[in-house]
Amino acid sequence: MDITDLLKPLVTPLMLILIGSLSGIIMLEKYKKISFRARLGWYCGAISWIIAVVLSFNPVAHVLIYSLEAQFKPVQEEQLKKFDAVVILGGGLLPAGGLRKYPEPNGNTYARVFQGVAVFKQSGAKTLVVSGSSLDPEKGTEADVMRGIAVSLGVPPEVILMEAKSRTTMENANETCKILSPAVYSRIGLVTSAMHMKRSFKTFQKVFPSGAVIPVPVNYISSPLKLTYRMFIPSTDALCASTEAIHEWIGLIWYFLRYGV
Repeated sequence: MDITDLLKPLVTPLMLILIGSLSGIIMLEKYKKISFRARLGWYCGAISWIIAVVLSFNPVAHVLIYSLEAQFKPVQEEQLKKFDAVVILGGGLLPAGGLRKYPEPNGNTYARVFQGVAVFKQSGAKTLVVSGSSLDPEKGTEADVMRGIAVSLGVPPEVILMEAKSRTTMENANETCKILSPAVYSRIGLVTSAMHMKRSFKTFQKVFPSGAVIPVPVNYISSPLKLTYRMFIPSTDALCASTEAIHEWIGLIWYFLRYGV
């Protein structure tokens, strides 16, 4: 198992908040007398919950998401006509089990495929690649599910290539490069969520020749803020959005340190 698989669930705002709170409780219990360590425990717990509340405000979530999405504008129509292939990256899978009879795409994956297929139909590309595996490939992969959606949306099965080995963005790029020879596919449209595009684009640029990959951001989440009372009320939706954005910023730092992208 890759170290990324081990660290990914731990490096999230919620886990850091829980770790900080738990550390504070332990230190307060162990050092009940007034001391530096007792105060430090109180500070850890208090700061953790302050961070949780701050991240639960819509304006904060908006700033975090917009800081990523604003770096990539929607692709221009004239660029679409020059594509040789379109690549859609998976964003998560709901595995079969329990009441779910078949594996299903999560919200990010469905949005990427739905909008990616629209891009493919508008473009001059003759090949569509769906990329993504899962934690348990034997029970289905993102590529399998995305291919099914694409076919149901009218894409001919014979033009779809599946890359069903990758579980990370770097693996997406490496495995896709094995399928799409740069000598044949010189202009590739890369479709993923706008918030995920910075890391994806930089990673694919590292693997493919310069200028070969064109970013096609979809699934924009941020919207113009409107001054209402809801802006000042913490919400779980805002906390989830903040978590996604922070996860992506952490991913960018990790990829820079590990892969130099």
